[in-house]
Amino acid sequence: MSRRSTYKNQNYDSIKRSCIKKGENFTDPEFSPNNKSIFFSRSDGDIRWRRPGELRRSPKLIEDFSAFDLHEGQLGNMWFVTAIGTLILYPDIVEKVIPNLTRQEWKRVTEDQDYAGVFQFRFWRFGETVTIVVDDYLPTKDDKLLFCQSRTREVFWCSLLEKAYAKLFGDYESLTDGDAIDALVDFTGGFGEKINLLHPNINLKDENIRESLFGKLKEARENKSIIICYIQIKPGDKRGKELPQGFVLGHGYTVTDVRKLKKPTDKGTSNLSMIKMANPWGTTEWNGPWSEKMAFEDFVNYFTNVDICHLLQPSNENILHSEWTLTGRSGGCDFESITFLSNPQFLFDIKEMEDTLRVSLEQHDIRLNKSHTGRTLNTIGYAIMK
Repeated sequence: MSRRSTYKNQNYDSIKRSCIKKGENFTDPEFSPNNKSIFFSRSDGDIRWRRPGELRRSPKLIEDFSAFDLHEGQLGNMWFVTAIGTLILYPDIVEKVIPNLTRQEWKRVTEDQDYAGVFQFRFWRFGETVTIVVDDYLPTKDDKLLFCQSRTREVFWCSLLEKAYAKLFGDYESLTDGDAIDALVDFTGGFGEKINLLHPNINLKDENIRESLFGKLKEARENKSIIICYIQIKPGDKRGKELPQGFVLGHGYTVTDVRKLKKPTDKGTSNLSMIKMANPWGTTEWNGPWSEKMAFEDFVNYFTNVDICHLLQPSNENILHSEWTLTGRSGGCDFESITFLSNPQFLFDIKEMEDTLRVSLEQHDIRLNKSHTGRTLNTIGYAIMK
């Protein structure tokens, strides 16, 4: 079981009790309603922070979860909306990311109010479940929400979830670029695997390779892994462009089922490889054969990338922490270098004759230090040796 911590030692229950006692709503000193919480590279004097009660007469945290109800707003972080649109399909995971849903909800007029403008969300970061507390101030212009929002205007769960995620990364602007698979890892504590179907080593014209990929996705779904897929945007293409087949560039799609079906033929039956997808955006869908279900042959012809968030049982998972430093163990990536064995090493046993090993290497995001100097993540890697 992963460890639990509270971000900046802000305890939700203590904050709520204190605010109710004082008769005031919470204002977060660690993520203040100002430009610094929105941008690291610029400012905007026209932005006003408003509480949901100032925008709607009867605000709600959640009404009914619907992927079709999401809009990314002016931040343009489609990757994040894809991730939370996928999250909606897994209620058990939603309850971990947004704990105590009923308790955090606005009360009806006839009920005793204990609202204090404070919400909590949970993310998984490097072996820890981190609880993040936020107030309910949201960025607006002309009294309209700027960023991620529900099309059902009284509902605010996605806006507040995005705010908590922005707090984790330092500001909203840091969410401009990202990958949906990374957010899903942060939501679930799983680990991500990215498959580029355009990679030279993946020859999808080879029937054996196609069958191997299909088997991999089928096994992943049977193991309750989360799978998303998308079409890579080429230079000159416009994000959000609708393709003739009904797909939209830049939008991620969630794979909800992978299976073999029996197809009647003149000679009896034949196996048909099928894949079923959901569109978290809910606006367009595949208009070819089989409607929202599609033949796997069509899938590999149109989609270029598949990301899998593998969910593991804690009993089968080990998390190890280490680092490369100039003064410590840092031998470089050259296998033939005499310093190569100076790199950190971990020993483990595989006791079965045949078993599955999955290894994920992650590094802390430099943006959390709020340096914002244009640096990219360090180039890191690992080798597995017998």
